[in-house]
Amino acid sequence: MKELILNYLSTLGILGLFGGVLIESLGVPFPGGPMIILAGFLVGQGRLNFYYVLAVAILGYVLGSTFAYLMGKHIGEPFFIRCGKYLHITPQAFKSAQDKFEHSSAAIIILGRFIPGLSNVSPYLAGVSHLELWKFVLYNAIFALLWIALYLQVGMFFGNRWNVISDKLQIGLPVLALGLLVIYFGIVVLKKWIKKKHFERI
Repeated sequence: MKELILNYLSTLGILGLFGGVLIESLGVPFPGGPMIILAGFLVGQGRLNFYYVLAVAILGYVLGSTFAYLMGKHIGEPFFIRCGKYLHITPQAFKSAQDKFEHSSAAIIILGRFIPGLSNVSPYLAGVSHLELWKFVLYNAIFALLWIALYLQVGMFFGNRWNVISDKLQIGLPVLALGLLVIYFGIVVLKKWIKKKHFERI
């Protein structure tokens, strides 16, 4: 896998990285993480420029994710409206899910994209939920910057040990992100409970 990706990047360079990251951002199974780490490895060898790689990778990720968002917005909602009764999803439940995504969109997109499974569907869910486009692009760009910069640094500074660090990241980052999401939603629920108790006393 390492040699295959290195040959791919060595042959196609920045454009190959752009295409690979764009495919990854669509939620299609693709070794986007290892590709970025190996791009960092090439940066460390002086074969690629760090800032060009970072900018192109972020651009590819944002463009691919935005396309997925637009697909969710224009295709996803009509699907749920038409087929919701067969999936036991009422219009009220669908509207409730949209509202929840709207209120927690930053946490779901920035942290949720570190979690396998949720990462693949979050841009489509954002589109289906009619999250404002500028908000989606902003939150998604923040995630892309954090994720890509971290993986590039791994490739640059750990070199041939990249696969060991990568394996740890594949486990550690999702666990950390999931833990932070649980804490976030726990705080949201606690605030609602306190607010409810306050109104009951009045």
